[in-house]
Amino acid sequence: MPKKRSGCGIWLLFWIIIFLAVLLILLQDRSPFKETGIKEQIQKVKKYISKAPEERSKELRSVELYFIKHIERTDQLELVKVKRSIKATGTPLQDTLNLLLDGPSSDEEKRGVISVFWGNTKLKSVRISGNIAYLNFNPEIETGVGISMLQARLYQLVYTATQFPEVTAIKLLISGKEKKTFSSEGLSIRNPISRLKTKPIF
Repeated sequence: MPKKRSGCGIWLLFWIIIFLAVLLILLQDRSPFKETGIKEQIQKVKKYISKAPEERSKELRSVELYFIKHIERTDQLELVKVKRSIKATGTPLQDTLNLLLDGPSSDEEKRGVISVFWGNTKLKSVRISGNIAYLNFNPEIETGVGISMLQARLYQLVYTATQFPEVTAIKLLISGKEKKTFSSEGLSIRNPISRLKTKPIF
């Protein structure tokens, strides 16, 4: 009797298994798995659109910016508050201060609102420790104006920063270093600066 070719049977079984595995992969690739991510995104968009306006507004937060207005009859400067909306992020203080540095809007300017920051003034970093906001600026923060406008600059920062409950005062840093005086005018910034008991006039 001829011998059975057991080796051929094993090889045939092996190739059948390989064929079935490849077929299974191909069938899975034709399934809607790849579309799952797109479908989920579409559902998220639909869910967002279906939100009421007041729910969507929770993704924004209202903040206060403190600018300056010239009092013509006394030739002085006073702080004025304007409200803006910003995107809710994990860095609201820094975002708000950067918005302050951008200056008033055109509509605010029409109402006589101004800022006394130079356009090249940059906020380099923000750190909060013990209810004090340490605000680190480039050297332009202390240049180009007299003492009245320097005071106005400081209190624009103070009042804008201390609207946040975790901040009660600010400490100004120039290029990462604490200084005792602000600009060549010698304005003292040795201690943290907080809001005044009465509205400041410069």
